[in-house]
Amino acid sequence: MKGEPVFALLVNYVIIMAFFMICRLFFFAVNHSYFEGLGVGHFLTLCLGGIQFDRTAVLYTNVLYIFLMVLPFRFRLKQGYQKTARWVFVVCNAIALLANCADVAFFPYTNRRTTSTIFTEFSNEDNMVGVIGNGIVEYWYVTLFAFALLYFLYKVYYFPRKSSDTAPAVRQSAKIYYPVQLGLMCLCIYMMVVGMRGGFTRDTRPITLSNANQYVDKSTEAAIVLNTPFCMYRTINNKTYRNPHFFASDATMNQVFSPIYVPHPQGPF
Repeated sequence: MKGEPVFALLVNYVIIMAFFMICRLFFFAVNHSYFEGLGVGHFLTLCLGGIQFDRTAVLYTNVLYIFLMVLPFRFRLKQGYQKTARWVFVVCNAIALLANCADVAFFPYTNRRTTSTIFTEFSNEDNMVGVIGNGIVEYWYVTLFAFALLYFLYKVYYFPRKSSDTAPAVRQSAKIYYPVQLGLMCLCIYMMVVGMRGGFTRDTRPITLSNANQYVDKSTEAAIVLNTPFCMYRTINNKTYRNPHFFASDATMNQVFSPIYVPHPQGPF
């Protein structure tokens, strides 16, 4: 089993889930002053509730990596292939982890997790490079944490074992190997879709930002339950309100209808 790519996939899934939880703990440690009166028991409830949001974000982030690891072909065992898969895993998850780290510094300004609306909010900003540069320096402790996180993500990545444990899989008959691997691929894809949608039950299918409210006592606590990649994924293509400009002015609108009634006296009271 330790020589199977699917086994390595499961190990690396657990690793990145742990990294997301570490980001949550760091987020709370830096911004704990915004969550006054939060007891240990309730904090654990928030963290446990956040696992299902982490799971969805991790699965979306690692779609390409999962696909590479579950293909039912023997060339997955080649060293070059596995090195490529490792870089896909590290790069995709590095972007997600950096988004989580950036929100550690950005949260005090918004009191919520960042969503994809940030791209429209800052679309007219001419000095984004300077803003990001100043943030990296000003929040140096977040920067150091992010670099340490990415370093350990690269180091702890689990490769399928290259020892003689892989020999049975290599020698296995094609009549056995391909049906088994195809079955594993179908099972992994099914579980991935279930995880992306939030579970088997209807109340979390598909899971969205509002589902975090079932764990919180205050609205700001939703930031502990949620994670930034999940919020980004779930708000992509969400339409923001735009004034349709049905009328050129309030005066033109009032000519059609006005809810304000101004009585005109017809005589003495």
